[in-house]
Amino acid sequence: MLEIEKGAPDEVFLILKWNMEIRIHELIDDLALLQGNHGLKSASFNVTDILGFNTSHEIEIEHISAMSESRKDQPILIACIQNECWVIDGNHRLKRKDKDGYTECNAIFIPNEMLYKYCQPLIPKKSVRGKIKQMKEVKDLLGICT
Repeated sequence: MLEIEKGAPDEVFLILKWNMEIRIHELIDDLALLQGNHGLKSASFNVTDILGFNTSHEIEIEHISAMSESRKDQPILIACIQNECWVIDGNHRLKRKDKDGYTECNAIFIPNEMLYKYCQPLIPKKSVRGKIKQMKEVKDLLGICT
């Protein structure tokens, strides 16, 4: 069973380039369900390769230093959008693995069809029609056929 400790209840990952946020807290809540229903699995990947992906710029050094061993070993969540891969959860864990000299880490690639449920525009339109249009744009961005 995939176990990842949750951060703040309102934790999101922002991709400003596409005016999109991913509700990480909800995604982590559903990971066990996604694993059972969709066969999500953690696999080992090269730390240096993952460091080449888009990562968060808001890394707190104190958070890395205080991280427990069990937390450090939890998988990193990755999404690939428009031919770019993003570390959407686990940026601190990845930096800790690198700092400690690990060459491998566990990661889970979240398919875009699953990711869509947790995505929304950063600034939602007020009208229903506007919101529907924005969510269609998110689907298009993720490459999901309608």
